[in-house]
Amino acid sequence: MTIAVLAGLAAVMSMIAVMVSASAPAGADAAGTNTLAGLEKSLVILQTKWSGEILVPASATSDGVAFWTKPLSAFSTCTGWFASKTGQIVTAGHCVDPAQGRKILIQSFLQDANATGLTQTALVNWTVDGGTTGSPVVANVQAIQPPGVEGSVITSLTTVQVVDFKPTDNGDLALLQLPDATKETPPLIVGNAAPQVGDPVTSIGFPGDVRDIGDQSQLARASFKSGTVSSLQVTPQGVTMIEVSDPLSGGMSGGPTVDKNGAVMGINDMTLTGDANFNFVTNTPDLRSFLLSHGVVLAQPAAPKSGIDVLWYAIGGGVALLLALSASVLAVILRRKRRRAAAEDDASAQTVPAQVPAPPTSAGAIVPTPIAANGYPSVPVNDGQAATVPSYPTDPATRNGVPVGNSAA
Repeated sequence: MTIAVLAGLAAVMSMIAVMVSASAPAGADAAGTNTLAGLEKSLVILQTKWSGEILVPASATSDGVAFWTKPLSAFSTCTGWFASKTGQIVTAGHCVDPAQGRKILIQSFLQDANATGLTQTALVNWTVDGGTTGSPVVANVQAIQPPGVEGSVITSLTTVQVVDFKPTDNGDLALLQLPDATKETPPLIVGNAAPQVGDPVTSIGFPGDVRDIGDQSQLARASFKSGTVSSLQVTPQGVTMIEVSDPLSGGMSGGPTVDKNGAVMGINDMTLTGDANFNFVTNTPDLRSFLLSHGVVLAQPAAPKSGIDVLWYAIGGGVALLLALSASVLAVILRRKRRRAAAEDDASAQTVPAQVPAPPTSAGAIVPTPIAANGYPSVPVNDGQAATVPSYPTDPATRNGVPVGNSAA
């Protein structure tokens, strides 16, 4: 009887273990540890080509003559991630903001002209537009995913639409749309509430210098940087930011920072440099509100039975199994008693040991089958280079009465 009861208890414990394991979230192993690498199929590399023209003032030229540059272009890279099954991509606002593109064009132009000593003045005062007076710098955003990532959907450089963005001082969020998605895109889950100080988080993205990403074979895989939440801060504009200890680097802007379960807590936003670096990501409620305001159908975590439900199912199954075992054991005892009584009544009969029936077979357990890291060029200021732009021969054409330089510098 003792052996049968122990066998029953072992079977019950096996059932409970299997049922609890089956209730773990998708992407988790039996110990509840999430495989963050499984999130990589939801990440995309974003390349923005900025196009525009710069009015170089007379005070900045070597011959004292102002001129318009011919059309210029420069590139920047960021990280994005799918927020829905229908090709909606999230990134940082500054990754697609024409105001940021203006800065990039100025920095690139002055670097090529060996005149980075003008950077501070140019960023504040120079006129940059998209080719017509008052037009913004043009942004052409393209997306791609690295080769070898199982489940990826963008295998070639694809232009995406900028649906909306918030500039840096107003939340730094952007929503993009992958056009004509031929199959579902694998979304990340967005958290419901901001993390607490001390919570573990992982920042994910594609670090690296500004580059042309047209050659997919040259693309690096995503980088995962782990740390904890250091604080919650509020900017002078009233925007809440999450400070993290994760080391962010250029190119990771717009990528997700996730909790231990893989839910997005915010997007990689900025790094403040000084004696020590301070890294920030956007606030969870702000991200969630921004996406919902644009009708994004957010992915929901798998809905396994709750721990209480699993426990009750396990208890119910265990009770049923123990009742069956108890009935079997009782039947064995009764058979033994009947045989013993029959042997005692038959004085001439030899004592024959009762045959012990095979123990009841328990059901087999079901085994489950298996910022500011912004990616923009870092241009030194007052590094000993010239503080004037060399003069260029001009076209006969002018723009608003100002010569157009023959060289795009």
